[in-house]
Amino acid sequence: GTKEYYSRLTDIFRVYILRRKGIMSLQKTTDDLVVQLNNAGMDKEQFGSLSQVLRLADFVKFAKYVPSEEDNRVVFEVIKETIEKIEQKG
Repeated sequence: GTKEYYSRLTDIFRVYILRRKGIMSLQKTTDDLVVQLNNAGMDKEQFGSLSQVLRLADFVKFAKYVPSEEDNRVVFEVIKETIEKIEQKG
């Protein structure tokens, strides 16, 4: 279902950021994770998009928010783009 989709996407990102940047992301709240990511040297626009997407995922998982098809697409794209940009920087 939708909750699982959002959980899986954010889990993939959290495991990635742990392995790539050493950010202890798995046990952190989204707010704590966002603070740490802000110090990870992302450009402001990418960081802003990622923060919004992680918070949206929380709304879906915990607040019974029903996302649109567009939300589903955007969450996937932003997480994918963020990982690609981090990989480019090395």
